Amino acid sequence: MERAQTDLRNQLLNTARSASLGELAAAIAHELNQPLTSISNYVSASQLLLKNPDEDQKNSVIELMESAVTEAQRAGQIVHHLRNLMKPGFERKLEFDGNDMLEQAVRLALTSSRQGGVHLDLHLSPDAPSVYADKVQIEQVVFNLVRNAVEAMEGMEERRLAVTSKITDDENFEVSIEDTGAGIDPNILPYLFEPFRTSKSDGMGIGLSLCRSTIEDHHGRIWAAEIGDGTRFTFAIPLGQTEGGNEH
Repeated sequence: MERAQTDLRNQLLNTARSASLGELAAAIAHELNQPLTSISNYVSASQLLLKNPDEDQKNSVIELMESAVTEAQRAGQIVHHLRNLMKPGFERKLEFDGNDMLEQAVRLALTSSRQGGVHLDLHLSPDAPSVYADKVQIEQVVFNLVRNAVEAMEGMEERRLAVTSKITDDENFEVSIEDTGAGIDPNILPYLFEPFRTSKSDGMGIGLSLCRSTIEDHHGRIWAAEIGDGTRFTFAIPLGQTEGGNEH
């Protein structure tokens, strides 16, 4: 029975991860529209200039085509990232800029959210944090927490999302996501990261459990706290590798 329960929990966690990937993929697909539109505009402008070419227009066409190439490369990077996201069992640890990852994941989550009018306060660590982790998985954690924060602020008069990052004294990359929502039911708070515990009427209580397992797999920790008006979620994961190539 214990084995069956464990198998069921793992299946549900995998389902939740797939759903999270689907949402993140949809957001990236939305982002892909921008470079494709830019490429179309650059090429269309070049076609118009080439109808009556002269030396000045030739130079303009060259600049336009260079811009189109840049946007095409950007689109290619987005598609490559999307393919990696959807690849079953994809997991790769690499070194990356934690601030850059955080900002991109936050903006993707806000872009994909159906709710507007959220004011974002982004406070990134002044020291560029070099993090050694599975970037896609950490992006999923940020994406999930931001989406939860936005949903928690639905119908609130003040809708402010504060996202901060810092390097702690014990060499961790710490991220806090703070909202001005309705807060968390005190009866749920102690069990918040356990499967099937949720205050959402339509939720399964798997998303935060998935976040916890991801962070713990990275030898980090995640916690939540009620603040004056709303909730703050915080997670911390080790920074980069040591000189010998081992993880902290």
